[in-house]
Amino acid sequence: MPKSQTQPAAPAAVRLGGTDPIKRMLEGLSAENREAIQRLFGEISRITGRELTHTDPLELFNAITSQTVGGLYVDVPSTQIREAIHPDAWPRLGAGLVAGGSGLAFPFWSTTTRAVQRLAVIFLRHSFNPTENGIGLVKASYLVTAIHEMAHIAARDNRIIDHPAMNRAGETLGARHFDDYVEKKCIDPRYWSFPPN
Repeated sequence: MPKSQTQPAAPAAVRLGGTDPIKRMLEGLSAENREAIQRLFGEISRITGRELTHTDPLELFNAITSQTVGGLYVDVPSTQIREAIHPDAWPRLGAGLVAGGSGLAFPFWSTTTRAVQRLAVIFLRHSFNPTENGIGLVKASYLVTAIHEMAHIAARDNRIIDHPAMNRAGETLGARHFDDYVEKKCIDPRYWSFPPN
């Protein structure tokens, strides 16, 4: 095949390497960044009228990852969710839960712990750009997705917080939507996926 007709390189998987890198990213947020996320979560609570278990992103992360059966799963191919998560959560996948976007999150009843557990899955990312900037973009998106998926399962009543409420909270605070707010408050501008407002 002539050079002008060569196929573009396939995207390369960019593995974050588990939950520890997410924790380090959350720990690396400045006090100002964390306060911004607390405002966002507080706005979700105000809009929904529901109490959250935690509004601080690191405290919420620690609560989710300290569960016996639930937790946060990172680098999961979207076609292999069932293989990655605890079997107690499988019935929710069979109940019409459709994976889409960059992750998913839901509460479920665990027969192992005899209690409600929270689960968040962050799908494996790929990049066509193996440069430092391309990898930086992907790693930044992992943090935005982690905060996004944790927000879905932050309510004390163990019901999902839906996208409209999350996005309305971001809009109320001057962003285009939830992810735009998180990105502008927590991510280096070099790695923004959305241009400035």
